[in-house]
Amino acid sequence: MIANGEIWNQADAERCMQITGCDSVMIGRGAISLPNLANHIKHGDNPYSWLQTLDLMLDYTKQETSSRRIDYYPARIKQWFCYLNRQYTEADELFRQLRIFKTAPEIVACLQQARQQMN
Repeated sequence: MIANGEIWNQADAERCMQITGCDSVMIGRGAISLPNLANHIKHGDNPYSWLQTLDLMLDYTKQETSSRRIDYYPARIKQWFCYLNRQYTEADELFRQLRIFKTAPEIVACLQQARQQMN
């Protein structure tokens, strides 16, 4: 049996499994807010740092902006930031900067600048 719903962290997964008696959980939005949530729950991996998450976002950006789906990129990346705010205070700060941008190149430049500032 697999349980699903409102699994945002390891404690949620453990509580769900204990209450339902299931042996697995399905994660969705929780994995968007903490990209390695599955490995954190299953293997005890440390949650991604903000730097690891930002690098992942830049990899995603590279893939999205090199395809025909580039028109959808601004909305998707902004939505992702809404979920990242649950785990990373840095996401809120960066979202405040990029939310005014409407095009992929503007957002990409903002993300790249944020990454460069972390060096």
